Amino acid sequence: MEMQNQAFLMKLGHQLITDTDRLWVRIFKAKYIWDGILPQSIRKARSSRLWQGLTEICEVIYASVCWNICDGTTMDFWFDTRLAQEGPIFKYYQGGGMPTPISVSSMVIDSG
Repeated sequence: MEMQNQAFLMKLGHQLITDTDRLWVRIFKAKYIWDGILPQSIRKARSSRLWQGLTEICEVIYASVCWNICDGTTMDFWFDTRLAQEGPIFKYYQGGGMPTPISVSSMVIDSG
């Protein structure tokens, strides 16, 4: 039963990330204040049993997710993490001050 429960939670975790138009996903993201694609931590005090179950398998979900830049309009060049072990690019920025958020598509010229 434990493996079946984990498989069910993985399916719900996948839907939580990919099916953003579903009513239950919108409610959960609003209730637990989840902006963006993947939060750094989903552990919240006084959460529902379903949310608690998702927190138990969140490491597996994070390890299974990969980026698909598509047209690059929704991914931030500086602040979105594309390689988990490296973190966001802004950590390696050596210019003055903090870089301004900018989409990946804004960093590519028309000729590619």
